[in-house]
Amino acid sequence: MPFVGFLCLGLRSGFGPAWRAYVTNDEVLTVKEVATILKLAEKTVYSMAQRGELPTFKVRGQWRIRRTDLDLWLEQQPKGEPVAKSGQPPSKNEAPRTTRRGGRVV
Repeated sequence: MPFVGFLCLGLRSGFGPAWRAYVTNDEVLTVKEVATILKLAEKTVYSMAQRGELPTFKVRGQWRIRRTDLDLWLEQQPKGEPVAKSGQPPSKNEAPRTTRRGGRVV
């Protein structure tokens, strides 16, 4: 059986002992919380969830993600040098390419 948390006895002044359960493995995050963690806009997280790019699930029509699933997803993301569309890292002598879309340089 996996570890799911532990109980901690805390004291609040004037209210006596208060029990708190700290759940570490089964924490479920909202889109807003995921956006904060990933430093993205909420709209971007919604789009990624809809496209299946994040390990999300819905509860009554609202996207949710388990913290453990998010942590695992983060570990699986490529690290290091950016990868070009060809699948190879850009060469150090090659200047970045720019294209025009809608009058903007991207």
